[in-house]
Amino acid sequence: MTNSSDMRKINPWVALALFIVGCMALGSASGLLSNSGPGPWYDALEKSSLTPPSWVFGVVWPTLYLLMAVAVWMIWRLPDSTARTNALWLFAAQFLINLSWSPMFFGAQLILPSLIVIVVLFVVLALTIRRFHALETTAAVLLLPYLAWTGFAGYLELVIYLKNSA
Repeated sequence: MTNSSDMRKINPWVALALFIVGCMALGSASGLLSNSGPGPWYDALEKSSLTPPSWVFGVVWPTLYLLMAVAVWMIWRLPDSTARTNALWLFAAQFLINLSWSPMFFGAQLILPSLIVIVVLFVVLALTIRRFHALETTAAVLLLPYLAWTGFAGYLELVIYLKNSA
């Protein structure tokens, strides 16, 4: 088994490409494999007047996954340390939380549980940014649009919950 320092000896541009493909593929797979996404159920919900048109999500998420990939790649390339390892684990945790939201909201149509997931995601993402900042400021800054979007998504879902709860 190779250790992480051996893995970092591969061409950095190849590694970056792998991080980008990985983030994009996993992000896309979350929605596709759970057969989730906007549809009749979502269309029928009362939403915030600030809800963007559906095409915006198709632009925003690939952009955010690209920024995530570059940020985590920057941290991954740093020398081995406990701080680096902890930052990478936090990134993985927030990424898994992120991937769970779409199947929960669109697939299972669980508004309140998925709202809780967004709140947890926001907190874990903020902690990830803090850890990244201690190691590489640029990597942390790259995650700020994702944090802003997560906050906005939380607001949108809170409005959906409030307007559609019995």
